[in-house]
Amino acid sequence: MIPHGVSSLDMISILSKVAPSKSRVQFEEIFDKISSQNPGFLRVLSQTNWIPECANRAKEIRGQFEKLIVLGIGGSSLGAKSIVQAFGKEDQVWFFENVDALSLEISLSKIKDLSKVHWAIVSKSGKTLETIAQLHLIDQILKSKKL
Repeated sequence: MIPHGVSSLDMISILSKVAPSKSRVQFEEIFDKISSQNPGFLRVLSQTNWIPECANRAKEIRGQFEKLIVLGIGGSSLGAKSIVQAFGKEDQVWFFENVDALSLEISLSKIKDLSKVHWAIVSKSGKTLETIAQLHLIDQILKSKKL
């Protein structure tokens, strides 16, 4: 097993315990085809050099801020949202997933001190119009509060 990661053999072993044999064969074929192209989302499973840096940054953020708010739409926030829910941290990490100014303002009004919020803006392409609109709204709100 790869430290802090999952090898393809481990994945196949796990799958063999939970999936019917036909599904395993299909998974192995798909996995082999994808892994032969060496995409980044598979390489990250075996790379661990980024973990200490991320852990240190997370410790810094926890020391300076009380809440994390993620701006992102769909797939840009769905994975993180699932993890937050799995660990029961919904009170510490909020997700803003639409561009409705009123709902953003209502949500933000529930926070006593916006200077204690760390913002994470997520867009896989960097060009997602909804996320850019969210960022613009948040920027206007924070500037109006001189933050």
